[in-house]
Amino acid sequence: MEEVKIWAKSKENKDGNNITLSEHTNHILNVFKQLQDKVGRQYLREYIKIAIQLHDLGKVLPYFQIRSLGNKSYKPFDVSNNIYHSLFSILWIDQGNLETKLKSISNSYDKDYLKFVISAVAYHHWKESFEELLRFGGDTFENFGNKFLSNGMLSQLENNLLSEAKLIDGFDDKLITFNKGMLEGLSKGISFADYVVPPYQLYWLPKRIETKDDKLKDWILLSGFLMRCDHFASFREEEEENYQIEIESSKFDTVKNKIREKIGIQENKIWQFNEIERCKNKNTILIAPTGSGKTEFSFLWANGEKFFYTLPIRSAVEQIFERAQKIFNDDVERTGLLHSDADVYLLSDKDEANSLKLYEIAHQLSYPVMLSTGDQFFPYALRPPGFEKIYATFSYSKLIIDEVQAYDPRASAIVVKFIEDVVRMGGKFLLMTATLPNYVKKAILERMEKFDIDKPEIINRYEDELSKEIYANLKKHKIELKIIENKKDSNNKTNFSFDLTLIEEILQKAENNRVLIVVNTIKQAQDVYEKVTKTKKDKVWLFHSRYTLEDKKRIKSEIEAEFSNPKPDNEKEGKILIATQVVEASLDLDADILFTEIAPMDSLVQRMGRILRRYRENFVYEGEPNIKVIVFKEGYESGNDKVYNQELLGITYSLLSSIPLNKNGIDYEKLCDEAKKKFEYDANSNKFIDKSFTKESDNKKKGEKKKKKEKQQQDEISKEGCFLLSEFDKYQLVNSLFDLINKNGVHKKKFYDTLDILDAGYMSDRKFEAQKMFREIIATSIIIDKQKENLKKDLNDFFRVYQDSKRQYTFFKKKILAKYVVSIPGIWDKIKVYKNSLENWIEKETVYDLKRKEKLFKWFRDIYFVDANYDENTGMDQKINEFVSSNFL
Repeated sequence: MEEVKIWAKSKENKDGNNITLSEHTNHILNVFKQLQDKVGRQYLREYIKIAIQLHDLGKVLPYFQIRSLGNKSYKPFDVSNNIYHSLFSILWIDQGNLETKLKSISNSYDKDYLKFVISAVAYHHWKESFEELLRFGGDTFENFGNKFLSNGMLSQLENNLLSEAKLIDGFDDKLITFNKGMLEGLSKGISFADYVVPPYQLYWLPKRIETKDDKLKDWILLSGFLMRCDHFASFREEEEENYQIEIESSKFDTVKNKIREKIGIQENKIWQFNEIERCKNKNTILIAPTGSGKTEFSFLWANGEKFFYTLPIRSAVEQIFERAQKIFNDDVERTGLLHSDADVYLLSDKDEANSLKLYEIAHQLSYPVMLSTGDQFFPYALRPPGFEKIYATFSYSKLIIDEVQAYDPRASAIVVKFIEDVVRMGGKFLLMTATLPNYVKKAILERMEKFDIDKPEIINRYEDELSKEIYANLKKHKIELKIIENKKDSNNKTNFSFDLTLIEEILQKAENNRVLIVVNTIKQAQDVYEKVTKTKKDKVWLFHSRYTLEDKKRIKSEIEAEFSNPKPDNEKEGKILIATQVVEASLDLDADILFTEIAPMDSLVQRMGRILRRYRENFVYEGEPNIKVIVFKEGYESGNDKVYNQELLGITYSLLSSIPLNKNGIDYEKLCDEAKKKFEYDANSNKFIDKSFTKESDNKKKGEKKKKKEKQQQDEISKEGCFLLSEFDKYQLVNSLFDLINKNGVHKKKFYDTLDILDAGYMSDRKFEAQKMFREIIATSIIIDKQKENLKKDLNDFFRVYQDSKRQYTFFKKKILAKYVVSIPGIWDKIKVYKNSLENWIEKETVYDLKRKEKLFKWFRDIYFVDANYDENTGMDQKINEFVSSNFL
């Protein structure tokens, strides 16, 4: 009788034969050999090996072999009964013999470990469709029993499996017996989840709640290492290369020597070297100004171990990635990049194979130095399906979080929860920031104490005596508050326009200076750009988020060339950059003067940091105010509570307007007391109430004496004057902002509420939902309707050039999506209808064959045509709201 081969993959190996189940399983076992030292407990290593041996037994199913993999000669023949292979694997495990084997490995065996191994096997490939099958899948199993139990087909499957299992390294064939009792129970309507508890979704939380914390960690590691090794073995089979799952890192001394060469001063004067010895093996919090060398400190802190370095913004991650390559790469590539378009960033037309290799290995988490945006990892704190793979990797890795203050309160809470989980799994963290909200620090310290984890080392460069003096003596920014009278128009819309006087001042300052204008909305930025360019026709740039990726990269490159950091001493040419808050982290530039709408204090500090960056110590600015903070009396700023929380804006204004004018030195305790007089919280709702600008309607109800006093206060606020801030002052102002925020106010409440939800066991059903909750950004992708013909031509050219490319979709993102797609915030229900979708257009307007159409349906999913205006220099027209209304109402 001809031997029946059980395939694991449809792909052929180097010999031209399909990869069998035993070959694939042995590949996974070999991968785990490289990782097993990362698992501290010997019994858990053996349990993981057993889970690997068992995880794909369900691929014996004829439907999977014949329909899914194309194994046409497979016997017995059946293509009507489909059970997902990871679930079907459980029916082939003799759980009695498995428990006996587990007991023989550990003297302290606990019955829960049988559940953990079974769960790891069943759910190593979670599918969204599982929930219905787990709860209501009785018919599926009953149909299988009716077909296979009565005619000898089941025995044939068992023979197939036993023959294949003999080829798996170390496999005990006593572990294979078909569980007819379980099949009967499932056929009668018993839930699969009653036999095997799912590790995901809130629905099954009560079934998991009894698992003790120490065993829960083992469950996660067991599942996580199985997933990681399975995915990596499949990757090696696909690439036909013998890659290492973990590439060796650079030694600490090698990194230290490269950093010494880079900094170029005496070793005893390098603060990073002086601080590192006491904390390189400890959890650490580092507070230090932007540009002070936090990144170099983090590279040393890694201490030759694997680490993940996270930042909020993609462009910032790319900058650190390039710096890391210079420190860690020699003849071996050791740095990986992860964000949503990392493949496009790495892609080279000249060396497609190598650039794609860099991306794929990074995607497998194999580099010892991993640079990523926070949204690649922090959402796993919500424990969506597959989180175990990430947690298992972080159990032996170090986590570096840079610029945590850039995340909103909800995201910050998720970061704190992720830090807690990483440390409890066995990893370590370094939190680095220029400004650390006190409530974030407190939450981290409380969690370390709660779980009996050593208190983190805290390095505060602002508070260190020598550094404090340096930052107190560095005074680059002289602040002027510009209060603008504004009112609502006849449509009850508040006017936030820059008036002619302000525009003229901007133009006058730009005669021989680099002027940076930062506003809080795209509409405001485009409006200011339009007014400025009526007079100044060249050397004016506009930058915001509503461009195509291609235009965004081009404009960014132009700006960083024209506003290079540091500014050359001999440059006298006047230039203007008008931008939204994207400038705070995504652009490396140096300017002379800043005009900025008011923003929360930490954001203002980031904006100020773009002014006079060339001066780093022992400098006191003596000219006219070079920071102009624009405050509209009605609504503060053009975002009008949609961009920044009014509470943060109000407290920031209260602080700035309370600083003594034209005086040196600030008493921050007294400043906070003065600021508190300008706002209050409603006793019932905790809503923030600003008393700085008194409305006329309120004045009518007050006595003349009180009105006169308030008039004097407003005159004082509006009075021309300025104050000089040191770097230490800015640090103190940010701390003051966070100290003054009410714990029950909107801002902090969102932080604490999110932590409470996560601590209660909240789990996201899907990774996408977890990322959406983390980012809290909802956007719609659109293409301008007028571009249809150009798009059609470019699609034809694309398929002609890249039809044989291995990573066709990556090139599609780079050549097509980056050129045409603009992302606009919000859910645009009037746009998101099928008749406006690119899927509809492809179906009706193009002549592609079915295979290409299917690709384009997938690649263009959730992208819509809009009849609006777009300009390569100014971006999506600010009147898109009006276009949408006129076209779709």
